[in-house]
Amino acid sequence: MMGSGVCASATRFWPFHFTGKERDVESGNDYFGARYYSSLLGRFISPDWSAKEEPVPYSKLVDPQTLNLYSYVQNNPITRFDVDGHCDAPSGLQPGQVGICIASYIRTQNFKRPGKGDDRDASAFSGTSRVEERFIVDADTGMVAPKYKYVGSSGVFVKDFGPQGKGFTHFSDVKWDSKNKTFDIQVVQHAESWFSGKTLGFLAGTIDSHLNLKITGDRVLVEPGSTARDFPSLEGWSYTIDADGKITAKPFLNKVEASHDDKNGDLSKPEKPIKPSETR
Repeated sequence: MMGSGVCASATRFWPFHFTGKERDVESGNDYFGARYYSSLLGRFISPDWSAKEEPVPYSKLVDPQTLNLYSYVQNNPITRFDVDGHCDAPSGLQPGQVGICIASYIRTQNFKRPGKGDDRDASAFSGTSRVEERFIVDADTGMVAPKYKYVGSSGVFVKDFGPQGKGFTHFSDVKWDSKNKTFDIQVVQHAESWFSGKTLGFLAGTIDSHLNLKITGDRVLVEPGSTARDFPSLEGWSYTIDADGKITAKPFLNKVEASHDDKNGDLSKPEKPIKPSETR
């Protein structure tokens, strides 16, 4: 028996349905955080949106399916899934707070063939990642709240269609200066392919980074002592929201890997200091 259902008379209803998302009992739509999905229509009921003005957000002219802002995972639900409607600022962000998103991603479409990468550049509002952390800080109250942690699937032949990768992401060593309203936080990320040590062991190696952040107001800086492997790419974004609900994103880290396809074996080499020129 499903003990966490919603009881109505003698019948129990399970509130979580398509890809584990919560269904709104009045409308019958599934809540993805960024927007609602209609299982009856097989599409989102509102279009996706972008942080900057562009005719069709996240579109790729070589892929006509990306021109449809209402489709679910470009009409390919067999091999893809959508975590929250789009990659976004941490959920629950309020005026006066700062949202943080840190993600490692592989720029290329293919990675050590037949491995699949994320096929994107740095972006505050779209795109898959290999490992990602989102959290919110409030300098007035000293609050640091985790909102989202993710380790990507180990895609082979098809992007995001494979066993879940292994790893973790967390922040630690949180220091709050209530007088100056600043935070010092270390964010640690580690991820590895599910195939490491198995049949496709050539996909072995780990993604690792240790970032020391100083947050003052809506400004985020990467401090000395921060390290990361040369592969893959690493991005950091800060988010603020105004009283009208408009979200503004600013980059504070954009580290692009030296090799497009880990040709130098960087996944197995020690982490290196992140140079000041790579901070924003």
